[in-house]
Amino acid sequence: MTEERALVFPGVKESDFDFDAPWDVVEIDSEKLTISYAGTGKNKGLGFTHDYENAPEEFARLKQRYDDQLAKDVERIRKDAANGVISPTAAEGYITNLVPFEFFTPDFFIDYEDLPEEDMNHE
Repeated sequence: MTEERALVFPGVKESDFDFDAPWDVVEIDSEKLTISYAGTGKNKGLGFTHDYENAPEEFARLKQRYDDQLAKDVERIRKDAANGVISPTAAEGYITNLVPFEFFTPDFFIDYEDLPEEDMNHE
């Protein structure tokens, strides 16, 4: 029998978690240097905030990447509207609801501090 690893979300079993799902970026706080994420799909209802106070360069890099991602998505949607692929009204609706997203490696969600030492060395 295989024991499940401890996730960083208390009470959530690994079998109920989707390690491959994207995470929506729901808030970027430039004053506090934090980025908040919300789960999608099977992970809907889960969320977390990552603090970059000790890594301002990483925060700036991620913020720029998310801004670039949104700009590219807006450009693609507007191009589709201009080419008649979607209506201008639909395009504006899509743009209004756009959020950047992120993928994390499975290890990001494992709480190694709560695992027995022999599990921490297992790869």
